[in-house]
Amino acid sequence: MLLSRTTNCSRAVQRVASVTLRNASNLLLAVDKNEINKTHILDSELQPLQENEIRLKINKFALTSNTVTYGKIGTQFGYFDFYPYDPSASTKPAPASSSWGYVPAIGWASVVESKVSNIPTGGKYFGWYPMSQYCTVQATPTQNGFRDIGKHRKENAHVYTEHIRADVDPFRDNNLIGNQEEEDDYDDRQAILRGLFLTSFLADEYFVDKANYFGAKSVIIVSASSKTALGIAQRIFDKNTVVPDDQRLHVIGVTSARNEAFVKSTGFYDQTVTYDSIGDDSICQNTAAVIIDMSGNWKVIQALHEHIGQNIQYSMAIGLSHHDAGVAPKSLVLPGPSPTLFFAPSEVARRLKEWGPKVFHQHSKEALTSFIGGSKSWMEIQHVHGVSAVQREWLNAHDGNILPSVGMMASMHEL
Repeated sequence: MLLSRTTNCSRAVQRVASVTLRNASNLLLAVDKNEINKTHILDSELQPLQENEIRLKINKFALTSNTVTYGKIGTQFGYFDFYPYDPSASTKPAPASSSWGYVPAIGWASVVESKVSNIPTGGKYFGWYPMSQYCTVQATPTQNGFRDIGKHRKENAHVYTEHIRADVDPFRDNNLIGNQEEEDDYDDRQAILRGLFLTSFLADEYFVDKANYFGAKSVIIVSASSKTALGIAQRIFDKNTVVPDDQRLHVIGVTSARNEAFVKSTGFYDQTVTYDSIGDDSICQNTAAVIIDMSGNWKVIQALHEHIGQNIQYSMAIGLSHHDAGVAPKSLVLPGPSPTLFFAPSEVARRLKEWGPKVFHQHSKEALTSFIGGSKSWMEIQHVHGVSAVQREWLNAHDGNILPSVGMMASMHEL
């Protein structure tokens, strides 16, 4: 493990002005952008804050397949730009910045030092953070918290730069908050599920607008054990319970043999099919269907397209849970419509404009509350603390070794 020192993540990730933190260190998990299973730890000295900066203690963050996806597509979609890697002020040799970066993770942080009016110390903020102990950003207050206004964040969608204070969070269901243990559990489930479920919610709403799933009778969800897939499946399941039988959508979950039992146990899928049985008669070839792919596995998608062909009404690409599946050959031609990428931040902007903020938050909050509450029946929360544990669980998430029934929360701080 390499220990080196650097001054910032966004020119600020590690500068501290608090007297109590002066000369303290900040540990950050960096990954190789090209091989994200390669990691090292940066150990930097915290420096005094500059004007318009705040310091955050990162209390805990989610480690999911989604987090790994942010790293896998980080260069293409700008995730590595959230907190740029800069070893220039390191007192020890540090790996070149062109190869290394910080993967953002969704979690909770508290303000421990502030040089911004109307952003006091304290509080609890939901947002995207580097996997580190502390983070310093240029900030401006907002109605619900603050926004990261670093120059490098100008191209980022607002959903990525917003940090929302828990007590004024429009998505937070305070009816679910009780004692401290219950609140901690709820916050963990928010960090693990909220970002990915908004993708589930928006994808489902997109399909509802399109003649209720393009008039299809079957919805085929690939990588059915992923939490984003479960979000879509639950929404369809809930709607299926209140419509006539002839209007129900038949939901097929495609998964690995290892996860087949778990997928069945959720009760959200009408049928479960393993990857190696796609080509047999388990999936009807003559039924109009849409495909929603969370895997990014071109071989699986090829098998489905060749099996169903022109009866595919729409093929949507969302996730990358099979991030090691490789890139499809350029010569590949699929029967039926070509897979279309679904990018949630663009849908957020479109829905906010179409519905208005009030209606958007009302609909998405109701859906999220239902999903979080329901997750207690199929997801167990686990916690890890400390640098070594976070490194280990990052690799477990990368290698697919975290069970789908587990929600992993991590902290770079020791207990």
